[in-house]
Amino acid sequence: MCLDTITKAYSKTNKSEGYGWKVITEMEGNHYCYNPIMWGRIFYNRWMKADTDTLIESHKYAKQQVSYQSGFHIFKNQEDAQNHWLSQSMNRKVKKVKYKNIICSGIQDGIEVLVVKKVMMLKK
Repeated sequence: MCLDTITKAYSKTNKSEGYGWKVITEMEGNHYCYNPIMWGRIFYNRWMKADTDTLIESHKYAKQQVSYQSGFHIFKNQEDAQNHWLSQSMNRKVKKVKYKNIICSGIQDGIEVLVVKKVMMLKK
């Protein structure tokens, strides 16, 4: 998942927290989180930290080409998450997450998302 356009860059010391939605993959009873940088098993109700040392290719922001740090891509609402990824695989599910430390916001495949450093998958 890469942003097509960055709409806002946040400071490296950003401490924002909030709730959003993430699509996960279920394989053999385990849940996994995927993006091109990271593939890993999900642990519920525990903070997971992204590999934010990796820079992603340049994208448009403020009429300039810029790079952004990798992180978890979070959908702002459940409907966007469901419409974006669920049709691509029967093994995918949408889960509510808590996030911390926004890196940037942007547009991905026509949908606004946040890129964050930390995420906690919430178990119902």
